[in-house]
Amino acid sequence: MRSLSKYPTSLSGPCHHILPLDGEADRPLIVFFGAKDLDEGAFNFFQVGRELEAHRFFFNNGENHWYQYGIPGFGDSPEAVVIQLLLWKEALGASKIYMVGTSMGGYGAIHYGCLLNAGILAFSTDAVLQRSPSQSRRFFTGTKPATCPDLRALVAKHKPDLTLVVGERDVPDLYSAWELCRTASVRAISMIGAGHIMPSFLSRQARLGPMLRQLIKGQKISYNVGSGSALTAEGYAKKSFAALRAARKKGPDWSAVEQHAREALQTYPNGEAAQVLLGEALLRQDRHAEAVPVLSQALVGQTEDFDTLLLLSLVLRRTQGIERAKAICHGILDKRPGYAKALVALALTYVADQNLEAARTYIMKAVRIQPDNATFRKHLERIEGKLLAAKTAAKPAAKPAVKPAAKPAVKPAAKPAAEP
Repeated sequence: MRSLSKYPTSLSGPCHHILPLDGEADRPLIVFFGAKDLDEGAFNFFQVGRELEAHRFFFNNGENHWYQYGIPGFGDSPEAVVIQLLLWKEALGASKIYMVGTSMGGYGAIHYGCLLNAGILAFSTDAVLQRSPSQSRRFFTGTKPATCPDLRALVAKHKPDLTLVVGERDVPDLYSAWELCRTASVRAISMIGAGHIMPSFLSRQARLGPMLRQLIKGQKISYNVGSGSALTAEGYAKKSFAALRAARKKGPDWSAVEQHAREALQTYPNGEAAQVLLGEALLRQDRHAEAVPVLSQALVGQTEDFDTLLLLSLVLRRTQGIERAKAICHGILDKRPGYAKALVALALTYVADQNLEAARTYIMKAVRIQPDNATFRKHLERIEGKLLAAKTAAKPAAKPAVKPAAKPAVKPAAKPAAEP
């Protein structure tokens, strides 16, 4: 290994941190791309990554730019980053480069991995930048033209050694993986019960570390336990994505959402994401009794899919299941005390239970967390209006004023009869 002064870049900066293996040549070089919203000097995969027998590079994009403009302090363009990584590979005598990333970082791993002919492991990534609905549509903050707006063309051109891992509960991720699988010989795994944040899901099951070790050994990443068929069931990902897009339109046609979701479930009857969409469509059409079993099935084994749990609490509130609805909301708040949506749902459940004081307590907490949320403030005004009306109605009626009794009229005394 060359001396520190011979390295192409510094070992550490605001958006990169490098851990070379001292005195080790012919070892793999693995690059971890961080997801969105990371503070300066913070990196994803750091704990599990630093334990690997490889030269380890950790990247942070600095802002939510989806690695479109390079990496601040390391390379000011994708081409510059590629050059620096090739110089590092030569300096370290590394055998091969591997790229790993999740969400925004998954996009970066595929983008740069294709340019470097690297082995790639990507979790929960978009295939097209800023397509609606998607993570990049919601959070991309770049103002310059994107350097790689569509991964499909890049993957089709370079045909990388790419493995995708996505959760079966996240429709945009499923659809992106399905599209990338159609463009090249891409291996893809969909995990039952998982949503967008795949590394944490795998880490809790002690699977992430072994998967990364498989990667740097050049082994095929695959396992059967816990994986589903959402990507192989004909048309499921496409039809689920159609249902999601219809649901997220302004003024959605919930009957159309229902139709798309039912078509998806015809091809994959236990598809969790389509079940959630079907349950929501039934709920929005006021078909509450039909929605309860659908949402309940979609939540089997789920304790942290808070948005779907709140849908179920709403439909229970409307079908005389108030105690269950309250229990769901309290359970969410036990895990995430400041979750404003759960506070609002709990407040409205207490309104339905005629406990206006408790309702006001929880809606006030939500308003303190999101003081600019107009919807929350409207709920607060209505609850306070109901409280005022209830207090006014509870006041005893004013007694009518008692008039003093009229004095009886005094008749003048009769005069005695005159004597004859």
